[in-house]
Amino acid sequence: MQRVQKDLESLKKKLSEQEYLMRRSEKIAALEKELEWYKEECIVQQKKIAVMKEEYGRMKQTAELSRMQMIELEQALAKS
Repeated sequence: MQRVQKDLESLKKKLSEQEYLMRRSEKIAALEKELEWYKEECIVQQKKIAVMKEEYGRMKQTAELSRMQMIELEQALAKS
């Protein structure tokens, strides 16, 4: 009877360890999946940043051109 109880305790301990390992593996898999999502999101955001930087450059050039044209017009008005 004691041997059966000892075997039962041993099996319960093994089951507990296996459940722990299974939960740990599931958590690792979930974290890896989340990491992959963050990597993909990072790539998407980097592409958006690149597009916005290009747009900013074009807007800056347009603003500078407009400023220069305004100065030229002010000078033309001042001369007349």
